Amino acid sequence: MVHRIRPFLLVASLLVPGTEASSQDVRGWALSAVRTAGDEFPVAVVPRAAFQLKLAETAYPGVPPRSVLRYSTELALPSPGTYRFGLEVEGADAVLELDDALHLAADHGRKDGPRRTSEGIPLEGRVTLELVVRRHLVSPMRLRVLWRREYDERGGFPFEPIPTPFTSVPADFDLSATHAMSLETRSLVERKGCTNCHPPERAAAAVHPRAAPSLTGIGTRASVEWMRRWLNEPKELRSHANMPELFREVDEFDVESLLHYLAAQTYDTAGLARESGPEVGNWSDPLAIERGRELYHSVGCVACHGPRASLADVLGDDYLEDTIPEADVPVPFGDLEGKWNPAALAAFLMNPGQVFPDDRMPDFGLDAGEAIALASYLAGEFGGAYSRSEPRAERVAHGKEIVSKKSCLNCHTLATGGGDGKRLEPRATPLFELNPANAEGCLCEGDAVTPIYGFDEEERTRLAAFLETVKDVPRVVAPGDELARTIEHVNCRACHSMELDGAGPGGVAPEVELYFQPADERTDLGDEGRLPPDLGDAGWRLTSRWLRAVLKEDRRARPFLAVRMPRYRSSRVHELPELLARAHGIRPDTDVEPPPVTDEWVRTGREMMGRDAFACFSCHVYEDYPPTGSPGLAIEIFAERLRYEWFVPFMSNPQRYRPGSRMPDFATGGVSEFERFLDGDLRRQIDAFWAYFSLGEHLPPPEALASSGGYQLFVGARPLVHRGFLEHAGSRGVAVGLPNGLSYSFDARELRLVDVWRGSFLNASGSWAGRGGNPLAGRGEVLWEAPPGPALVFGEPVPPAEGMPVEGTRFRGYRLDEAGHPSFLYELRGHEVEERVTLTTGADVGMQRELVIRAPEEGVGFHLRLGPGDARVRWRADGGDWREVRGERSEELLEARVEAPGARRVEVRMEGVL
Repeated sequence: MVHRIRPFLLVASLLVPGTEASSQDVRGWALSAVRTAGDEFPVAVVPRAAFQLKLAETAYPGVPPRSVLRYSTELALPSPGTYRFGLEVEGADAVLELDDALHLAADHGRKDGPRRTSEGIPLEGRVTLELVVRRHLVSPMRLRVLWRREYDERGGFPFEPIPTPFTSVPADFDLSATHAMSLETRSLVERKGCTNCHPPERAAAAVHPRAAPSLTGIGTRASVEWMRRWLNEPKELRSHANMPELFREVDEFDVESLLHYLAAQTYDTAGLARESGPEVGNWSDPLAIERGRELYHSVGCVACHGPRASLADVLGDDYLEDTIPEADVPVPFGDLEGKWNPAALAAFLMNPGQVFPDDRMPDFGLDAGEAIALASYLAGEFGGAYSRSEPRAERVAHGKEIVSKKSCLNCHTLATGGGDGKRLEPRATPLFELNPANAEGCLCEGDAVTPIYGFDEEERTRLAAFLETVKDVPRVVAPGDELARTIEHVNCRACHSMELDGAGPGGVAPEVELYFQPADERTDLGDEGRLPPDLGDAGWRLTSRWLRAVLKEDRRARPFLAVRMPRYRSSRVHELPELLARAHGIRPDTDVEPPPVTDEWVRTGREMMGRDAFACFSCHVYEDYPPTGSPGLAIEIFAERLRYEWFVPFMSNPQRYRPGSRMPDFATGGVSEFERFLDGDLRRQIDAFWAYFSLGEHLPPPEALASSGGYQLFVGARPLVHRGFLEHAGSRGVAVGLPNGLSYSFDARELRLVDVWRGSFLNASGSWAGRGGNPLAGRGEVLWEAPPGPALVFGEPVPPAEGMPVEGTRFRGYRLDEAGHPSFLYELRGHEVEERVTLTTGADVGMQRELVIRAPEEGVGFHLRLGPGDARVRWRADGGDWREVRGERSEELLEARVEAPGARRVEVRMEGVL
């Protein structure tokens, strides 16, 4: 199927003055290969010149791993200016050429890194890029092509992979020569189930088996009358049906026996029904039907199956179109009149994987009530009424023979008597041995034995070319192609825009776009607030960790969307995070080196978030802090979701990457509009943002951000000291919150540091709500807790006694330095002690404790119990040399005795990582 191009995706091309689309109007790069014998052949159209290959993998099916690869494209420049190009290559030698203006060579094995960059080149209009790649042996290989436009009055952008919308296939590239192994042709092979009968063997890397729906429980799901019509003429009920006609000359006895056998496959033996699943009820309930119609047109069903009501009816707006649009969607329902048992349909909607274990129909997370409502609506829309037919035992036995005779279980699974459904192993001629010129077989209309697929002439031509070509296809995996076929298999592009091999950008069909609305009508985020996100740059933009969390753990980032991201359970889909990264020439779970996270960066990033600066919290949400405008993406998962390499150019010019986004541009010509932060250096400002976002759910919100809790305390630009009844520090607790998102508490009764945490500081409702006097809660994740007992003991050490005050103690309060950090003052057995705690953020959380001890007379001796145990502890007397503390160490603390005869002042410093 062909999707129309969404208007905002054309913005990039429309920015190019005086340029015209290629005569072939196909976006991407033309890929050709040169075999070892020296002959060059066209291979495919690919979205980008990028890949990351493991040992003996190849760039595209049918291309031997040692082949020389040639990529070429017509590059449409966004505007006239000075451009630089970058070439990243590992495991290969490569040369990038641009007309006569550029010759950029990158050699394998160099010591100064994988990237080569060109000098600035003045360019405008359209130019032709050509890249030649020669693999070094059959080693792992990685490739990326990048570009940069130098900043001037017209704009600019930092280095980035060249986006597919700026590329088009040169007019002299022979597209027809690529049809035999194109994604479209091989998808046809998979959809028709060719490999279910004909084992792919050496072609296994080029085509996947594709299971048909499970027949387990089919007798409870589908009526016999509908199955009879389906068996006789599948394409009459659904024009795109992949099911062949199995009965060229109808034998009524065989057909009826098969129907008896299918009718006997019920839930009792299949185990399809869930104990918590919906029961048969009133399937004509008007309220349920209305709720079902709402769900159908909001959660995403329309993207694959098309709308069943007009926009005016669905959205309740008489000014909208009052007829149902005809949409080009990938899976139209066809004629389902009288097919579905509504109760079985509801059970199926709750757990589609029982019928489609390969995720062809995903799970939208419907609960029982939603499934019942949607089944009630669809059963009425399909028309007719399901009726149960009782099978006869003797006809069931004959029907089982027909299942075997017609090889039904080559494609379908069927479980009887419990257990998992089984399919038969392919047992016909292997795929690569088939002769496309044979007068018999599935491609021959006159064959009286084989199934009838009703191929049109173009499909026969493609399949014949594939069978001829596949004979010479090496059995080598192509990860970029695995990605494309998986995306095509589960119809990701019904909702998400994403370039595949010459197949266009995909995305929601224009006729149904307006059915996609925000979950809350008050959301004002434009298309971003209602349409699923573009996945064209997903491998470069999103971390592999986040993509796994989305696909395996059902994590979501856009709660403002009414459309639901479905759940996928197959291992094939779960491989997408790695494949997406590798298709962009990126190793999974890697990124360029981000700046170190320091307190200075965090404080600056936090200050820039404020309303009088970048005002990020005007849209973005953080935990229970409401935005002042439409809620956008959650800010605490930015660093978890996004790759730093993408974040830098995006923040330089958000509108370039998301045209029409509510995200404003904060810079002009690469110069920040906020000069008071970091001298207006945009790159340093972006790094400060990243350091702040890196704290994740523990980042401290800006000082002016209001909390919906009412009593939640939040830390501003200076530390916040709050005294109260604390959970661990007791009734005389002192809590200190720092601007970097870290906090600690001190027990003024036992005179000891108690614990350290990050994230939310405190909720003061325990002190302020009602009569008060309750422990203060609401704090974040505890990182470290001190062992019970005092940290400092004068005289002989005593066993720690939790909750008991140390004899001869007095807390004398605290004093603040210029930055607002407290130093705690107390007396202990006649000694004056001053203790200061410093916490630093970064890749690790660091803790520094400084104690200054003044003796009432000459000579100081004390016992230390400090933590963590792997910390470095030093001391000095009366300003002398520093000495390392020796003592017993454990995971929690260090214990040691310090003797300083004659000293009046002793300093102790502990530095460790929590």
